[in-house]
Amino acid sequence: MRKYISLVFIVLLTVNSAAQPFLHTKGKEIVTADGKPFVIKGTNLGNWLVPEGYMFHYKKQLLPA
Repeated sequence: MRKYISLVFIVLLTVNSAAQPFLHTKGKEIVTADGKPFVIKGTNLGNWLVPEGYMFHYKKQLLPA
């Protein structure tokens, strides 16, 4: 059992040392492996799939007040 644990430990150390970093932090910035700043870009649809009640322009109130 001890040999098995030692072998797993050695394999994990070898794999970790061979891995190249993709993104990491430098202070408060996220940078790539070559040190260039990484800018996060994305799109937000907001509540596009969850419309609010006022958007339907109901004539009468659905729930009793």
